[in-house]
Amino acid sequence: MRGAGDDGRAGRGAGSGSARRVVGLAVGCLAVVGATAVVFLTDDPQLLRIAVVAVAWACLLAAFASARPAPDGSGPGAAREADLRAAHGPELAAARDGERERSERLRRDAEDAMRRELDALRAEVAGLREGLSGLDGLAREVAAIGALHGDLRGELADLAGLRADVGRLRTELTDRSTAGQLSGEMRVERVVVHAQSVRTGPGREPLEPATAAWSAGVARELSGNWPAGPAQPAGVVADAARPEPAPELRPAPEPVPVARPLPAVPAHPPVPAADRAPLGRRRSDPPAGLRLPAAYGQPTVQRPAVHATAAGHAGVPAAPVPAAVGAPDEEAGSARLAQILAESGVTPGGRRRRYRDQADGG
Repeated sequence: MRGAGDDGRAGRGAGSGSARRVVGLAVGCLAVVGATAVVFLTDDPQLLRIAVVAVAWACLLAAFASARPAPDGSGPGAAREADLRAAHGPELAAARDGERERSERLRRDAEDAMRRELDALRAEVAGLREGLSGLDGLAREVAAIGALHGDLRGELADLAGLRADVGRLRTELTDRSTAGQLSGEMRVERVVVHAQSVRTGPGREPLEPATAAWSAGVARELSGNWPAGPAQPAGVVADAARPEPAPELRPAPEPVPVARPLPAVPAHPPVPAADRAPLGRRRSDPPAGLRLPAAYGQPTVQRPAVHATAAGHAGVPAAPVPAAVGAPDEEAGSARLAQILAESGVTPGGRRRRYRDQADGG
């Protein structure tokens, strides 16, 4: 009942409001038309002023008539709106909550994806920095390799110089070895000539040709390489030494002696064997009962290849031995020795001088 009465009153109020609005609009229109006619039809200033005032009031009335009153909550629209809100409010709230959750989830997903991308970018930037540091190290290594290349070139140049020095030293050693070998041969020749000039004299037995065993003995005497066991007979030694050549002696390389002119050694006449005093025996001299090889008194160039005893054992007739020469041969040997000593720059040995002193004193 109350709702129906309210609706009737609301309808009547709405109808009265619309009538007033229509009346106001009509009055305003008439005022506007009258003012427009007065403006165009008369020139009286008083009438023109009245027309302007009428137009202003007509506009004001039209504005009031067109204005609608604010709706109140007692109308049917408000009730329907309340019903609709009550019916759809939970749905709207659920929709708002779902939309809020979806927006939150999307925001979290976006933040996580952005964070992962940022972490990946940071890792890539760190890798690029490490690569740049590695490039710096590589540049330093390349510079070091260049320096090492220069050092290697210098070492190769030094190695080439070292090779040249080694070749020169090898050539010098070869020359010195050759000169030392020649000097050794000359020394052996001098020793033999010295022995011939000292131990050869009148009244000695005739010399026999040298043998391979005697040559080996001379080599052992010169080198000091004596055998540990007792000596064997000459025939056995000749047979044992026949198939094997004599060992080659390689003296140590020594500088070539410089020839210096010395005064010639005066040639003394040989002392007869009967007038000679007995000589003192040294440790290196053989015992008194042992006869020395006869080849000590013969020059090296006159030695035959086979000894007489060895030739007798081998069945080959021995060659005739020339008789021992006298004082002229000894003087020739002394002159030859003096010439060799003068060429080599060596003074006469102490043994020869001692023998001469003993001979003169005897």
